[in-house]
Amino acid sequence: MKHLSFLLALCLLLCGCSATEPFTCLELTMDVPKDMADVSEAEENIGFHFALESDTLFICGIRQDIIDIPNGNTLSLHDYAHQLEEPYQLQDATHAQREGKDYIYFRFQVPLQDGVHQYLCGVYRSESAFWLLQMDAKNADFDEEACFDYLDSVKFK
Repeated sequence: MKHLSFLLALCLLLCGCSATEPFTCLELTMDVPKDMADVSEAEENIGFHFALESDTLFICGIRQDIIDIPNGNTLSLHDYAHQLEEPYQLQDATHAQREGKDYIYFRFQVPLQDGVHQYLCGVYRSESAFWLLQMDAKNADFDEEACFDYLDSVKFK
């Protein structure tokens, strides 16, 4: 019986049973929780390229074409991230490049009417655009490790 339990657990692990699924928007693909609903149309007036929401997490993405940015072709990821600090009020946010990853993250919190919200944002460069991905959850619901896993999963075609 012990062996059967071990084989069942191993089978579930190898079958890729996961709480995430791939989400694609234009050239970006990332793993997101399976319970996320696409609310992009409802958030369209805010300017997001995509917006996903669950009961505990909000994920959105903003894409800016490199050709639409002055000196965009020569702009480094660090320079672009620095340009985001003022318009998005990120001057006091913790920011760093994730070790072994090709993105810069910003980490901060904001007190809102329904409580303090934690934010984790990733800044990326694809061949044709810069992306800003934002994750937001109430303090009690924020899972920093899971959010970093989602940001780490980002790939560009």
